[in-house]
Amino acid sequence: MQCFQFTLGPVQGFVSQARRTRDFWGGSFLLSYLTGQAMMALLNANYSNKIVYPVIRDSNNEYKDKLLKAIDTYQKTGKKDFPMTGSIPNRFLAQVVDKSCGQMCVEAVQSAWQALAQKIWDKYVSPIADLGCGTEDIWKRQINGFWEMSWVFGKNSDTLDRRKNWRSHIPPEEPGDKCTLMGNWQELSGYVRIADRSKQDRFWETLGDRTLGEDIRKDERLCSIALVKRLFPHVLMDNSVRYPSTPYLAAVPWLSSIVNDTAEHDKAINYAAIAHGKTGGHEPCQYFFIPNDLKGALGSFLGLDGNCFFQSTLENDELWPADVKRKGCRPQMVELLKQFKTGPSPFYALLMMDGDRIGTLIAQEDKRVAVSQALSDFSGQVDGTIAEHEGITVYAGGDDVLALLPMDKALDAAAVLRRNYMECFKMGDESLQATISAAIVYAHHHAPLRQIITEAHRVLDKEAKEKTGRDAIAISVWKTGGTAINWSAPWEVKHARGDTVSVIDILKSLITNYQQGQISNSWLYGIRGLSGNSRKNEFEFARDMDLPRLLAAELVRNRETNIEIKQAEKIVQDLLTVCLLQQRNGEGDPICNKEKFSLDGGLLIKFLVTKGVE
Repeated sequence: MQCFQFTLGPVQGFVSQARRTRDFWGGSFLLSYLTGQAMMALLNANYSNKIVYPVIRDSNNEYKDKLLKAIDTYQKTGKKDFPMTGSIPNRFLAQVVDKSCGQMCVEAVQSAWQALAQKIWDKYVSPIADLGCGTEDIWKRQINGFWEMSWVFGKNSDTLDRRKNWRSHIPPEEPGDKCTLMGNWQELSGYVRIADRSKQDRFWETLGDRTLGEDIRKDERLCSIALVKRLFPHVLMDNSVRYPSTPYLAAVPWLSSIVNDTAEHDKAINYAAIAHGKTGGHEPCQYFFIPNDLKGALGSFLGLDGNCFFQSTLENDELWPADVKRKGCRPQMVELLKQFKTGPSPFYALLMMDGDRIGTLIAQEDKRVAVSQALSDFSGQVDGTIAEHEGITVYAGGDDVLALLPMDKALDAAAVLRRNYMECFKMGDESLQATISAAIVYAHHHAPLRQIITEAHRVLDKEAKEKTGRDAIAISVWKTGGTAINWSAPWEVKHARGDTVSVIDILKSLITNYQQGQISNSWLYGIRGLSGNSRKNEFEFARDMDLPRLLAAELVRNRETNIEIKQAEKIVQDLLTVCLLQQRNGEGDPICNKEKFSLDGGLLIKFLVTKGVE
């Protein structure tokens, strides 16, 4: 038997290029689905071939992974029963009997990809291809030349990474106007807009009509790869996939508050009566609310397009089709929104998690089975955990997690997933030192999704892992102008009083203090003045300054709070714990740099309490 490793990409270049939440999900799902095809080819070729990582079978020799099981069923029976969550990592390790499996895996991926693409071509593109300029040639060139696949034989985990660095895959040159979703690829009509705008528009309007106008917006001109990414659920799954929009995700906490406040129900029902049927598409609200809530007129309110819940989106003509503009209901909806007790926060959360140094763990041959089992157990719990926190799992495979959540649930979801990760490894082998890092981006729903995905990768890699030393959580607040708050800390931090505590517990304690009026905005922003700097959020205080005592005295004196000195001292110690630079040293122990202070820790507390609504 020989050790075989395989990887499929590009990952970020495929997943992160997304305009909609469904694009984000679609890229992740397709990578999982196609990697699963490579796995099945290897397993079907020889009974002795065995996937080592990830663990794919349980003690009864049944498939543990729902997606891999669905692929097996689809190949044998044609039955389409695919789960929503991509759960197969884009790389795997196997024990194989011969060296023909590399090309076999490549052919399996290409065959599955070509089959999907051909169904989309036949159903949507072929009937209107004559309206384009070389559309069929563009299609074949792009479909045939996209995927990057690498494989090696050997036990060392870094061998595959070295192979990938050879960069032997050269994408085809792409002329003409570029795709509005994947900007390096030519859009499919083949026309140059500056010369043939009307012909290009006709092509895309006709193609849009074939998808019932729901899958391709009027300002979108896609390459063949992006089109497959957008349309594949129609040919691979029996039901069309619907994902909540970012405005809807942002509105979920507000919608929940209305469900729980019977005094608001009549307003909601009246609002739905005005909006229903007049404002375009509806959201898949079943992800967030129980069937009882979705019955009757209140259910119509909960299922409205997410853009219906914000004044700024209601007033933006570009977001609404022409027939909605003519109906003139949006000004009336704006006035009705003002009658609710509160309004929704414009922010949602993107959660990204990744195991620390997982390649090093898998490289330990005597620990490989235990590591693979722990990762399999963890990924199997992710979807349920995210659902419990009213979120949507985009991807959960091995040590990787991608999820979209209402902003008030993300912090708790990250903490629970981290705990589950640690417990899965302890159950498998207590000697394994496994940790996981997390990034949360609280994003304004106006911000382009691809920018938020890129920001999440930056926060995870640069802030949680490089700057903070792994086994950490990093948080970014992205407003319409970009990053407004940037904060990170180990999961366990060195408290200002000297002991080691959970940073999540400290954040929650400070949130409670803020909600109870024990922390005021003027006191928070006044800290800048004490440093002699009235603008920047990061600064150093004079070494001879007794900062804890000074801040506590200022808090007691503040006119907006009514607090005694002992409670003020405790709040200040907690605040310093999240505002001073917290990192892990080379041994992995949390350390606190008492000379570097960042007000972003305090501003994060304010943001989480106010939900970004000033």
